[in-house]
Amino acid sequence: MTINDPLSVHELNLRCLLKKLGKEHPHYQEALVYQQRLMDNINHARRFGDSNNLKSERAEIIDHLNFLSLSVWGIPFAELCPESDVELPRPRAETPVQTDEQPYETAWKWTLRIVVFLAGILSVLWLVFEPGFEPLIATITSVSGLVTYLVLSHSRSQQYLDRFLAIILVFLALILVSLFVLSKEPSNPIVTVTVPAIRTTINADPSVLPPTDQLDTSLLVNLAIADFSHLQRTIQENSRLRTFLYHPAPALSLAVYDQVLAA
Repeated sequence: MTINDPLSVHELNLRCLLKKLGKEHPHYQEALVYQQRLMDNINHARRFGDSNNLKSERAEIIDHLNFLSLSVWGIPFAELCPESDVELPRPRAETPVQTDEQPYETAWKWTLRIVVFLAGILSVLWLVFEPGFEPLIATITSVSGLVTYLVLSHSRSQQYLDRFLAIILVFLALILVSLFVLSKEPSNPIVTVTVPAIRTTINADPSVLPPTDQLDTSLLVNLAIADFSHLQRTIQENSRLRTFLYHPAPALSLAVYDQVLAA
């Protein structure tokens, strides 16, 4: 039998050395120490590839074993045992790495990633076209991220995966329905204003008002109109409006009043 693998030759000679020494020999324990070091070196080289450091360490161990063999029998370690004397053990088959993920789990996880990605795109688009829904979009992002983390971290069986997937799909469906309902709400609500002798709903053209970023939309501008006949005519001639009852700048209130009357 010819052995071309140098590592297998070292294993063979090491087994021969231990067999010849016997457990009662005073150098047997020393040989066991070198055996452990050499086998660790060989196993590491076979598993991860041989390197210069491993070769250097292996050469040092072989030198010690060679010295031991020469001192006991006068034979170099490399020539200690003919190949036919000792049968090499069969190499152990590498155990495949077991993973918890099954193919269907990987597919479901990629499906979830796609769903969440599409939900994020929808949220960004809605944020661009409907700036008034920032709190809702922030809530969507936070809850979507939390649900996705739970799904990807704790799903270990098809049952739990199906359950989490159903939850996130229902959640996204509710979001879409809510956004659809909110989109149908009027962007400029009609406000009822009470003034002396007149209680009515004021409608006006938003173009006559200053830009919305210059007004506090939570307040109403006080038009301070004295001539109620003009006010009634203005109400009748304008079909839509967003009005404000008070504004801290008197000049702005008068300007708005003049523009409304001019209309």
